[in-house]
Amino acid sequence: MRLFAAIPLPGKAHEAVARQLRELKERNWPVRWVKDEGIHITLKFFGEVTPDRLDTISEMLQFSVEGMNPMTLAVTGARIFPFPAKPRVITLE
Repeated sequence: MRLFAAIPLPGKAHEAVARQLRELKERNWPVRWVKDEGIHITLKFFGEVTPDRLDTISEMLQFSVEGMNPMTLAVTGARIFPFPAKPRVITLE
């Protein structure tokens, strides 16, 4: 299975990104748009993972966030891959 670690965006940030996505969808680019409920921040992409690795990865993630305080994030821009004339992936940075 393809596995990644992600966190959802908080309320106002989620609303802002969803609004921007709705505007971008009007351009009729040939991309597969994420649904509003699928908006997230990818922290780590693990790629193809076998089920027997899930417990180890889960334990590692729990250990890595133990005692962690909330953080502030800011969106400073966006990228289009592979290039703007033929977009397949749009990311916010």
